[in-house]
Amino acid sequence: MHELTSIPAEKFIVDLADTYMRLKQAIAETQARYQGLADTRHSKTPTFQPKDAIFILAKFVRTTQSSRKLSKCYLGPFEVVERVGMHLYLIRLLEHLQAIYPVFYIS
Repeated sequence: MHELTSIPAEKFIVDLADTYMRLKQAIAETQARYQGLADTRHSKTPTFQPKDAIFILAKFVRTTQSSRKLSKCYLGPFEVVERVGMHLYLIRLLEHLQAIYPVFYIS
């Protein structure tokens, strides 16, 4: 019966598998090191409880102000009704802002 693989081919396969495992471990260590550095630079998302007062960014809210430059940067304070998701909060808006969807992303 003929041998399908030669000894040098088997050695190459073993070396290749060993190199693959070492590279995979080095990549995992590097990713963990960079993740640790990235985590120290990011601040944690603030958490709010129901009845807390918060301000919303007025950048995408159309106001009656003649110039966007002269209008306020933040609107509020508004009451937090409940936490909907990990970073989502349901906010009680004023009557004239009822056209805006009341769930806001907090970052």
